[in-house]
Amino acid sequence: MILNLGNEESVMFKILNKKVLHENILQFTLEAPLIARKAEPGQFVVLRVNEYGERVPLIIVDFDREKGTIDIIFMVIGASTTVLASLNAGDSILDLVGPLGKKTDIRPDMGTVVCIGGGIGVAPIYPIARKMKQVGNHVITIMGAKNKDILKDEMEKISDEVIVTKCERKAPKFIYGDISSLKNNDSISLFFIVLYF
Repeated sequence: MILNLGNEESVMFKILNKKVLHENILQFTLEAPLIARKAEPGQFVVLRVNEYGERVPLIIVDFDREKGTIDIIFMVIGASTTVLASLNAGDSILDLVGPLGKKTDIRPDMGTVVCIGGGIGVAPIYPIARKMKQVGNHVITIMGAKNKDILKDEMEKISDEVIVTKCERKAPKFIYGDISSLKNNDSISLFFIVLYF
């Protein structure tokens, strides 16, 4: 389902909660009942803050079908995300299109799944890891961060095991060091890796 209500007759999308996860990383909870109803792990939205803004694609980090909300996490790196970050709870976003993209294939027979996220890359693996656990798979999460663990508490609630690595190293070394301890584990059937440093 694609929903674009950015015309004169539409209702804007209200920010219900704003949370600063790090100095330039924020999480918003948005009122978007039609998107929340259809959202699945691996999907994203495209938003536009105002009529002058760029279209910004962002992963749907969380969704609550009953409350009609979705959560997005973004890093302030340009003009559009700077304007987005200046908004507060109670403010609204002009356009929100989604859910877009193909949902992640998640089945109960996948066994042991390792979800790896570095930096803000933890955000896209959160809904995947949660759904993997909900359908009965064994979930190991490896998180790497330069400064602060994004979604660490949430990941601990939905994972069987969480490995946290603080690193100033580049992503390949961080990944190799943490995966090497798992490489002889024959029960691991799938790896999801998303890195943003």
